[in-house]
Amino acid sequence: MREFTIDFKESLGYDEIRKVRDNIVVPEIFPEYDNCIDENRNFKYYIVTPEKREIKYSSAILLFHGLNERSWDKYRPWAEYLSSNTGKPVIMFPISLHINRSPARWSNPREMQSLVNKYISEGGDSRDLSFFNFALSTRIAADPFRFYIAGRETIFNVEQLTGEIRGGNHPLLTKDCKVDVFAYSIGALLSQVLFMSDPGGFFRDSRLFLFCGGALFSEMNGSSKLIMDRRSFEVLNSYYRKVFV
Repeated sequence: MREFTIDFKESLGYDEIRKVRDNIVVPEIFPEYDNCIDENRNFKYYIVTPEKREIKYSSAILLFHGLNERSWDKYRPWAEYLSSNTGKPVIMFPISLHINRSPARWSNPREMQSLVNKYISEGGDSRDLSFFNFALSTRIAADPFRFYIAGRETIFNVEQLTGEIRGGNHPLLTKDCKVDVFAYSIGALLSQVLFMSDPGGFFRDSRLFLFCGGALFSEMNGSSKLIMDRRSFEVLNSYYRKVFV
């Protein structure tokens, strides 16, 4: 097995996303404007291959992770298993503002716990709140529309990636490479949208495997110390079922 690191610079759809984000509410405690988070636009994604040598593959698997993930550690064994048992490379592509596309401070346990303690001491809702989900929870509660725009941005990113493949410009994949998708949790919702929209027709013949995901939005429950707190999920759920129509 071998893991390759590939640089990605967002370009497709960037102006549209930036314009929409100009109106998104930024919480005082996390003053980073979404458009100014450089890690989100210029980042690295990873490909695990069954071969140690560098060759071009005509078939691959795109792996989508879950909500509020800050590391690929959990997913590397998955990618290695899939690659080893299928003989295909596995593309680990981060969702907008997740994993290595987010500021490092959002993953700093000491700093986040300090903010959690301060928030609770000032009378904040502590239901399902933790240092792990504090950044996402606070930002979603401030403006749940960012949940949608992050998904839309990721769809643009994948379309850009598939365009690079079709253009013969990918270092590991042939221009006629068939890409199937393995999707976990919120990645399942993302991949369903991707397959239904499929703007470039790239996934017309692709297969999709959903793991621990795929339910209707109304049946989802993201309230968890590892995902988002109860208050934020209630705001999110209410927004997309009553306002975002």
